[in-house]
Amino acid sequence: MTWGIAPRRLVVGLVIAALASLVPLVAPRVMLSRGEAAGSSTIFGVVVDGRHRPIRATVALFDGNWSYIGTVTTSSGGVFRMSSLSAGTYHLQASDRRASWDVKKAARTDATVTVGAGQSVQRDIVMGRGAFVYGTVKLGKGKGRAAKSATVRVANEYGASFTTTTDKKGRFALGGLPGNQSYSLYFWDAKNHWTGRSVWLGKLKPGRGRGVSRRLHTRAASYVGVLRVNGYPAGGWIWATVVSKSTGQWWTAPIVNGDLSRFRGLYPGAYVLQLPANSQIVAQSLSMPVTRAGRSALVRLDATPQPAPVATPTTETASSSPTSSASSTASSTASSTASSTASSTASSTASSTASTSATATSTGSATASATTTP
Repeated sequence: MTWGIAPRRLVVGLVIAALASLVPLVAPRVMLSRGEAAGSSTIFGVVVDGRHRPIRATVALFDGNWSYIGTVTTSSGGVFRMSSLSAGTYHLQASDRRASWDVKKAARTDATVTVGAGQSVQRDIVMGRGAFVYGTVKLGKGKGRAAKSATVRVANEYGASFTTTTDKKGRFALGGLPGNQSYSLYFWDAKNHWTGRSVWLGKLKPGRGRGVSRRLHTRAASYVGVLRVNGYPAGGWIWATVVSKSTGQWWTAPIVNGDLSRFRGLYPGAYVLQLPANSQIVAQSLSMPVTRAGRSALVRLDATPQPAPVATPTTETASSSPTSSASSTASSTASSTASSTASSTASSTASSTASTSATATSTGSATASATTTP
């Protein structure tokens, strides 16, 4: 679980990054998620620091609604490429590949790009100096003991979060934080048994750090259950946030195929679940039950789905030309010839014209159907 991660933020691709480092001269292509329609557009660029030196980074791709699509790693020269994309607006998120504890990491950086059908668009990303935090975490009362492998997460005022773990002595450092933003710091132990109230850090400047020490002595709470949409578990990944009703502390985690169990290590209390809009649901807030120290609360939630698309009725206009033409021809003929001849001529003309019209109409319908069928 990610304390303070915004639903719209996600950093992934560590395995891909390791593989890409074996072929540093090739800019890898983005891997589309299952169900993502392939297109003919391409986004590429270079990731550099403020002095225009290349940065080895991961670049995550999101659609216009911040739904995750895929991740690539840059070449040794900072170049990346994402191809087979549909036309539209996308968000890019560049993250320095250096270890989370490296206080010299560049700050995570977002960029937006719009690409047309069949277009190739260059979008370079300049990453600034990152701020950082460091300190120690202990468990228990009094002097306590070192909290080995405890989770430390930092969340900024815009909902982005960053994570690291403590070493065997309970020490941590976390770099690559965007500067000139305000942050809160959250902790919980490796077994999700202990937690504590958040620490307000205030605004951090680029390239500057702040030290923090924290003792965890409150039993952590958690949620289990299913998020449903139209009676079924919500599909895919939904990055959602739970906000404490009493303290305003918030934690974010992915809801994967409706599973709510990733919300753990929580400070006890009642929460509100904030869900972002996606293809399944509208943006909404749902009340969660009270969590108790050291216990899990069972949740059954129904999210409001996106409204069903309204079908536009089609009106077919029957052609009156053949009948009118036949009638006119028959009437004219009847006026100048015998009744039987006129009747025969009108009937023959109407039959022939109507048959031709029906054939043309049928052919037109078949052509339209073939054109619009995917």
